[in-house]
Amino acid sequence: MRFRLEAEGGEQICRAEFTPGPTHVGYSDMLHGGILYSLLDDVMANWSFLQGLRAHTARCEVRYRDAVPVGVGLRLEGRLLRRRGRMMEMEGKAFRDDTGAIVATARARFMSTGASRHDSSSTA
Repeated sequence: MRFRLEAEGGEQICRAEFTPGPTHVGYSDMLHGGILYSLLDDVMANWSFLQGLRAHTARCEVRYRDAVPVGVGLRLEGRLLRRRGRMMEMEGKAFRDDTGAIVATARARFMSTGASRHDSSSTA
């Protein structure tokens, strides 16, 4: 996947696209929920990465709204809701390309390591 940061309405949003194939099936030719979780986690984590920050998932809650058939493209979005110290509260959303319907949402907390991803001395 290729992640990009876009400005919209005064905020930065991380976006990506993904189309599940046969290797991503959970059952009945539907995208496995664990893979959808991973996609949402990645789009939220890459928000901080594209800002030049290192951060790790501290906790995440996903709400699945609809099944995603194999071959149906997804649009993914991740954004910062608020930041307090090293803790960042993030939101992720997955939309069907064909209908625009939301198939899953995530709320997560990410802990910043305090290091820049450009800091070669960092071990995080």
